[in-house]
Amino acid sequence: MGLAGSWFATWCWAVASRRLPLALAAQLIVAETVFGLAYGFMFEGRLPSPTEAIGATMQVAGVCSAIAVFSKPRAPSSLSQKSVAQV
Repeated sequence: MGLAGSWFATWCWAVASRRLPLALAAQLIVAETVFGLAYGFMFEGRLPSPTEAIGATMQVAGVCSAIAVFSKPRAPSSLSQKSVAQV
């Protein structure tokens, strides 16, 4: 089970890193940290302390804000408009 799970996670990471912009793919590392914390708290059978919960919440908020920035359509820059006009 561990070998299959590790192989599948590595495959998912490779697919995501090819399809996502670099700055957005880096957010996956933060998600890995938050899930690791969650599994650790479940293993220990306890809830996170307030500082641990705030830290994990701030990490998730950072990932959400990065996703929001990357999901907005970008307006063409003036430089690309000039180069298209010259062609």
